[in-house]
Amino acid sequence: MLTPLFLPVRGGTEVHVYNLAKRLIGLGVQVEVHTSRDTYTERGVLPPEEEIDGIKVVRHSRGWELKGDFDLAHFHNMHRMFTLWNAKTVAFFLSSSRRKVFTPHDSMITERPPPVRWLQRLMISRADRWIAVSEWERKEMAKRGFRVDNSVVINNGVEDEAFELPRQDPVIEGDYLLFLARISPEKNQLFAIECLNRSGLNVKLVLAGEVRDRAYFERIAPLLSDKVIYLGKVDQRTKYSLIDNALALVLTSLMEAEPIVVKEAFVRGTPAIVKDTAGGAVELVKDGLNGFVVRDCESFERAVREVMRNREELSKNARAGTETFRWEYVAKRTLEVYNEVVKGS
Repeated sequence: MLTPLFLPVRGGTEVHVYNLAKRLIGLGVQVEVHTSRDTYTERGVLPPEEEIDGIKVVRHSRGWELKGDFDLAHFHNMHRMFTLWNAKTVAFFLSSSRRKVFTPHDSMITERPPPVRWLQRLMISRADRWIAVSEWERKEMAKRGFRVDNSVVINNGVEDEAFELPRQDPVIEGDYLLFLARISPEKNQLFAIECLNRSGLNVKLVLAGEVRDRAYFERIAPLLSDKVIYLGKVDQRTKYSLIDNALALVLTSLMEAEPIVVKEAFVRGTPAIVKDTAGGAVELVKDGLNGFVVRDCESFERAVREVMRNREELSKNARAGTETFRWEYVAKRTLEVYNEVVKGS
């Protein structure tokens, strides 16, 4: 598998690749993860090779290079547009006869200049299979002229810890909403902050996640207060404590393919409030049943008030059916795709 970033970076793509690789190894598949030596904020700081929970990780300083024999290469994510990594990936898809699978993680939906979009369409057309993590993502790519007859939908999974970890004690006092995401414009934290500050709600908004875009964070920083709290990047136990004790998870992103964090919240019995622009998140949230889909600050405030009135019922509905979110299902379905590609079907 090839992904521009990997653990210790813990965004959606990195968590996806980690859990998928781990489960595939458990199914007897030999897997190497090839990635860069970068984090969100620093370049070339991670070791060239390491093993993480049984996964061999090979880190490249510039671009990437595959050596030796392998059955197929599974690529993930191409958000960072003008990079040597992406240039080599495009060249590989256009020129190599090796078997290729690609999971975009919504990176092909972001608006691009026409020449870049043309290359992306050509690249997707050369994939043996590409995997959408939601039906929404596949439909959006079809609207943008991408080939979809070589695609399959395999949803994101949720790690076992979310199912097995006992309910955690609170680390924040009082009622709060949780926005758990990297700090960057596409996550649209400013919308949630504005809505809360305009409302008469007596609740806090807790932001947790690594700063991806410093300029965007500098717009948020002056708005931090006793009511709007930023915790930075948090560890796994703290993450689940925050989820367990929140009134609701909030995700007002401008785009999401299929956010793992919403699924994690549902497994823990926490409803979600998502914006209607959040794409795949809207597929997960059944308005009024396990959360709410909001359009503006007025509907945001109504949703929060409804959660405060009816959280127990929303929590029960959120948890229902989440057993199918386990990564073992994702890995088995992905292995079926690999076998189809290797056999040429």
